[in-house]
Amino acid sequence: MPGRAEGGNEVRITSIWNLPVTPHPQLRRDLLMNAGGRRQAQPYMRTGFCDKENTVLHRYLAKVSRKLGATPSQLQLRNRAQARVEGTLSGPGLLVAGEAWPGVLTEPAQVLVAKGAEIEMRDTFYLHHGGTIGVQAGARLSLGSGYASPRVWISCGLSIEIGDGVAIADQTIIRDWDGHDIEGRPDRKPIQIGNHVWIGMRCIILKGVTIGDGAVIGAGSVVTRDVPPGMLATGNPATVRRPIIWR
Repeated sequence: MPGRAEGGNEVRITSIWNLPVTPHPQLRRDLLMNAGGRRQAQPYMRTGFCDKENTVLHRYLAKVSRKLGATPSQLQLRNRAQARVEGTLSGPGLLVAGEAWPGVLTEPAQVLVAKGAEIEMRDTFYLHHGGTIGVQAGARLSLGSGYASPRVWISCGLSIEIGDGVAIADQTIIRDWDGHDIEGRPDRKPIQIGNHVWIGMRCIILKGVTIGDGAVIGAGSVVTRDVPPGMLATGNPATVRRPIIWR
């Protein structure tokens, strides 16, 4: 099954235990022939092909593909973006890392998914250049549609859900964990960001926060409490100011 291609490079998608990977094009046929597979060599394998008979073949192909820098089908890298995916990418959507506005100089974006972690793509989400998405072991990040502007940092230690039509401005930090244990206080709580939310430049969204549909977070705000749907919140700590009506 042909996959997405970037910059003229061939991309073929093979699903291995629900984790799509891109086998190295030069070794694809050799892998299929030499991994102990019982089927005839093919240029590429059918998506979703993971019957019990070929367990060894699939594990071998997945392992070698990762070592050769395989790119999951739900992840597209642009402008020197880098990814280390040891966990799972799921869902029907696409994460585009390294997006850039026309005419700007770029710096690499990063996508880091630890073993046992998951990113779910429900739609197309753009991580602009210089941005970082990091998901720790056992954590889950769920992305709808929208974008994160340059140098945004999304750090997921438990659970972060971002809705559809979300705009996250430059240098914003979204982090659901503290990184340090303090007695009598949990160090991580889930974050939920609703649909059609606009988060202004250099905001900080901290653990345990829910931002309702249609809300706007003013530039430089530090969000430590929930923001109701359709409201403007600004300041440090962020305070709900007034209703917002979208045109």
